[in-house]
Amino acid sequence: MVINARKEKLVPLAEAVDLLIELGLPSVHYETWRRWSVSGVHGATLETLRFGGRKYTTRAAVERFVAACNAGAT
Repeated sequence: MVINARKEKLVPLAEAVDLLIELGLPSVHYETWRRWSVSGVHGATLETLRFGGRKYTTRAAVERFVAACNAGAT
């Protein structure tokens, strides 16, 4: 799936740690977020959007990524 910037609220990748905390998951360092968006994990890659030199993601993209990681790990 692809981020729909018109329907989903963009969150700077550096602030995405709050999204994991809201989902009840532990926080991770910014470099981990960057690595997830470039290399992925368990065959899943975090969807991001680059705008104005910064990377953004959305809550829905994080939820899809977590679900894909859990599906790939089982």
